[in-house]
Amino acid sequence: MSEYKGMSFPFIFDNDTLSTKVVEGKDKVLSNIQLIVSTQLRKTFMSPDFGINLEALVFAEEPAIVRDFVFSFVNDAIVKTMTDVELYDVKVTQDESIIYLALYFLYKRGNNEFIVNAQIGGELL
Repeated sequence: MSEYKGMSFPFIFDNDTLSTKVVEGKDKVLSNIQLIVSTQLRKTFMSPDFGINLEALVFAEEPAIVRDFVFSFVNDAIVKTMTDVELYDVKVTQDESIIYLALYFLYKRGNNEFIVNAQIGGELL
């Protein structure tokens, strides 16, 4: 998996080398997905289709509706930006203004393939 590497997100700086931490393989895939999920749609300069539209769900009260929309938003964003990831399921839980996502996806790149269960949480707005 060493052919897939890059800077970590969120950025972690190494004081010894004075550079950002480099992650690879599964950690890099998770880092990219975290970056996509934490970016609001239309907020990235020169790339308005990057990110997801979670702010549209701030006042949604029905858990099934929230789950369906989050799955759709996350799946659309991943399909657009990460062609080597196939999303299977998103489990959504909320605690006041914080939304937690459990993402289940298959990563395929070259001869490498693995299923990942990722936990992501953060404030809606």
